[in-house]
Amino acid sequence: MEMLISLATTALQGIWGTDTSRLQRLAGEGGEGKLDSCYAYGRSREVVKMQWPQYYVPADERDA
Repeated sequence: MEMLISLATTALQGIWGTDTSRLQRLAGEGGEGKLDSCYAYGRSREVVKMQWPQYYVPADERDA
């Protein structure tokens, strides 16, 4: 029973992750939306580097 709660969350995240056009719309103008909303969408992560290279900031520059 306890596993069902996390299963629903994982399923929704998986469904959202398959629609790249939706992710691009959520990024919006100026990189708003999903950027920096979680670890995977942090500006220094590989996902941002691939999807929105104009907003990618290497980790060493971001900490400075």
